[in-house]
Amino acid sequence: MLVLAVTTLENGCGLLLLLGFLTPAAAMLATLISFGAVLGLSAPSLAGSTTASLFATAIAVSLACLGPGAFSLDARRYGRREIVIPQRHIPHSED
Repeated sequence: MLVLAVTTLENGCGLLLLLGFLTPAAAMLATLISFGAVLGLSAPSLAGSTTASLFATAIAVSLACLGPGAFSLDARRYGRREIVIPQRHIPHSED
């Protein structure tokens, strides 16, 4: 029963991340699930090994930090964010 619940959560997180919908929340949930599999607190991951679960944890953490991409549903929903760096005016000294 626990394996089915964890597998369903993993698949749901994967689908949300694939679509780019609720990316930070889905990535954090995926981080908790895969890190729980690394520590042995939850059912074994679909990957089956501790190393693969550790890599999945690292990828989920990086997705949580980076956020959604330009073509994700989150970008369509909330708009694209652009960082505008203003030009600095450097005065020229004349000799």
